[in-house]
Order: sequence, then structure tokens, then C-alpha cells
Amino acid sequence: MRNVIRKLNPLAKDDMEVSTPIYVVKQLFGFLFIYITSMFLGEIIIITGLKFSGYNFLKGEMPNDNIMMLLKCYGFSTHIIITLLYCRLVKKNTFTEIGLTKKLIVPYYLLGCVFGIFLIGIMIMICITSNTIIFSGMNDKIDWKLIWAYFGGFVIQGAMEEIVCRGYLMNSLKERICLPLAVIISSMAFLMPHLPTLFMNGYLISIIGLINLILFSVYMSILVIKFENIWISCAVHSIWNFMLAIIIGITLSGASQTVSVFNFTTNEKLNVLSGGQYGIEAGILCTLVLLGFIILTLKIKRRKKYYDIQ
Repeated sequence: MRNVIRKLNPLAKDDMEVSTPIYVVKQLFGFLFIYITSMFLGEIIIITGLKFSGYNFLKGEMPNDNIMMLLKCYGFSTHIIITLLYCRLVKKNTFTEIGLTKKLIVPYYLLGCVFGIFLIGIMIMICITSNTIIFSGMNDKIDWKLIWAYFGGFVIQGAMEEIVCRGYLMNSLKERICLPLAVIISSMAFLMPHLPTLFMNGYLISIIGLINLILFSVYMSILVIKFENIWISCAVHSIWNFMLAIIIGITLSGASQTVSVFNFTTNEKLNVLSGGQYGIEAGILCTLVLLGFIILTLKIKRRKKYYDIQ
């Protein structure tokens, strides 16, 4: 038993001679270690920053909602740093091995932005046409500095989830198991941070939301595999969140924003299609759009390197 526990230690160097199940469980422990450690350190940094800014956290003194949301988004940089340190120092991976390639960073990121805008654009058009979401107008007073601040925050937030789930977990798992299974397991891990807000909604909406989160994660994984880097998935993920929350102005993963360019609301009579209070990410229309994009992306010519089964 002691020997098994030692082999499962996420801070120990990988032993490629251990059984595949033990190796997989160890990578999942590594994921939990990164997530919990990053959350803990992030909270300490934010609380300390608020304290030095004159806010007494213990007395409930807090900045406004926008500042707190921006602190949360930019605080995800802690997750990125911890993940990179873990991959470099514990797993001995190079940045290229986790998908952070040095070549064509800007072109791939811009391509991901185009993919993200196209994906959101198609989904929003379908939702508007079907009366699933209702346009309420454009905000009169738009704080563009705040909009750009949110953009930077979502760039970090999207990159964080991709680096942790795809860069570390999926790429680690595919060293010992077949690629489809590595995609599925990393996609299930991707669900974890989203579960608290998802299950605050109805049973049916929660199930559809779970399916859509998995489909979104699978789509991101396919992009990483096809283009052999995570820059493109980082961009798609960030644009997805930024466009939905800040440009379109609709609930994102159960959380509403206090600032946006446009105002859209979901049609409460069509909750199954619109996702209700959770947002269109938990609607059937989102399911269909994601399935369509997955199929289209799979038709891209496969690049042999990522499909080698170890």
C-alpha cells in the first residue's frame, strides 16, 4: 500500500514503468494539486491585495462587482504559473511538449479568434432567429476601458483552462492511453470548476449543460490536436467567454456581468433551448452548434504526430 501511495504522489517524477491505471490516477491527482494549490495561493494574493488597498476583508469591505470579477480573472494567472512550474519542474516537460509552441504564435492566436467569433456568431444568429434570446438594445454608456480590462482578464482565464486541461492533463494522459480516451478524461476534469453553478439550475438544464461542457472541451481538444498547439484553443476559449458575457451581454456559465456592449435576455418560455438562467451554454441549440463544429473540425486533415497511440 505504501508503495502504491508513493507512486501516486503528484510531486514525484513520473515512473513510466507503473501500470497504466496508476499513471492515469497520478495525472488526475496532479490536476487536483494544481487546481487546489492555485486556488489557495490566488485567494491569499487577492486578500492581501485588498488589505493593502484599504479593504478589510474580515469586515465584509469589498470593491464593486466589476473589480472583484477582474481580480478573479486576472488571478487565474496563478493557475498558469503553477501549471507551468509543475510541468517544467516535476514532469520535466518543455513548453513545446505542453502545446506552447514558439512558432506562429500570433497567426494561430488570431486564427483562434476568428474561429471563436464565427462559432459565437453562428450560435447567436440561430438563437435570435428562433427567438431563444431577445435583443433588449445597446447600452447607452459603455465604459470601453472596462471592456478592454475584461478582455485582458478573459484572455488569461481562457488560457488558464486550456493550459491546465489540454496542455498538462490531456498531453500527459496521451503518453500512456489512446488519444480519444485522453480527450474524454481531460474533458471530464474540465467539468469540475463549472459544477457548482451548473447544478443551481433545474435537472434537465443541468444535464444539457454537462453535455455541452463536455462537447466544448472535446472541441477545444480537437483544435489542439489538429493544429498541434494550444494557442488556437486558448483564443477560441477566451473569445467564447468574452463575446458571450461582455459583448452579447448574456449570462455566462450562470454568472451575469454588470457591464456589456449589448443587452440580450433568454426567453424563459424556451429554457430547454436557451439554457435558462445558466445561459445559452446549457441550451440544446448550443449542443447542436457544438456538434456541427466538432464534425467540421474533424474533417480537417489529421496530423500524424498526435494520433500515435503509445
